[in-house]
Amino acid sequence: FVRGHCPGWQVVALARDGREALKLAQDTLPDAVLTDITMPHVNGLEFLESLSDILPDAKLLVLSGYDQFEYAVQAMRLGVSDYLLKPLDTSKLVKALEQFSRELDEQALRWQQIETLRSNTQKNNEMELQRYFRAAVQGEQPPELTGANAVYIRPENCYCCVLCSGMNEDAQLLQLQLEQRFYGAMYTVCLHMGSPMRQVIVFCAPHSARSGLFCMLSHALTSIAVVCRRMLGKTVRFFIGRIVDE
Repeated sequence: FVRGHCPGWQVVALARDGREALKLAQDTLPDAVLTDITMPHVNGLEFLESLSDILPDAKLLVLSGYDQFEYAVQAMRLGVSDYLLKPLDTSKLVKALEQFSRELDEQALRWQQIETLRSNTQKNNEMELQRYFRAAVQGEQPPELTGANAVYIRPENCYCCVLCSGMNEDAQLLQLQLEQRFYGAMYTVCLHMGSPMRQVIVFCAPHSARSGLFCMLSHALTSIAVVCRRMLGKTVRFFIGRIVDE
């Protein structure tokens, strides 16, 4: 049905049960997943819970014969974008996929615009930021930050260092992905340091975001790792350090 009625979408995999679906999702990295609730081995809700850790940005659509509110509530908590009951009104399925397409296109457009939103001042000050945080990470006395860069060391900030493995040769792509994911939410500084050389990312977030910062980083960095697998065929891993207040 999807192949015949939704030309903007390509079916990349079909699974007979939740266990097979999870493996296929890891292999194909789909933009959207349609799943039933009742399946052998791993039911739909268990599948969605596991999937949310692997593909946090995927659009999720549940098709179910269960006309029970608690199933819909559980599905929505797991990030499901829509929940359709069987027997299926196919026009609703088409509308749901059209909405997914619009949301994915809007997200792509927003990300394309991020680079133009960065001020020339911020770009010009990146060397100063890198010197400062490289010294701080190495336990040395950092130089003083000046001008617009002072926002990175405000008392109301908290900080987290993340080690990145697998992106040493693609520093610009990593920087762009970080800006797309975190622009307006927190500041990021990318460093290339250590022996052997590794990418280190310093995140500077408002203290009000401290309690949810680890989850935010985990979700966004998983998404970046998925993008790197799609675009470059590379396995990228992030190692998140503890959150500190200075």
